Amino acid sequence: MFKNLPRIFIPVMWFTQKADIDDNLASVGKLAISATAIGWGMLFGFAAIGLLIIVIGLVVTVRHGWDSNDTKELITHSRKPSLSPSPLPES
Repeated sequence: MFKNLPRIFIPVMWFTQKADIDDNLASVGKLAISATAIGWGMLFGFAAIGLLIIVIGLVVTVRHGWDSNDTKELITHSRKPSLSPSPLPES
């Protein structure tokens, strides 16, 4: 396979970089690395809460239905509202 290929030398260079960071910057870096795991945890947590709300809504709907048999007024007015301002009390 490599019989008819000429021998060629290619110069290769690589560099090594090194940095020292303090503890404060290291903790920020650890938080940035763990942000993905935190995000996935929040996603599944909120999805579980949403599914729980949907299940509760379905259970309430199946057990009680959407009957609108309520004919009782929630707010009753003992007097008719007037559009004129009420007189000020005399002092």
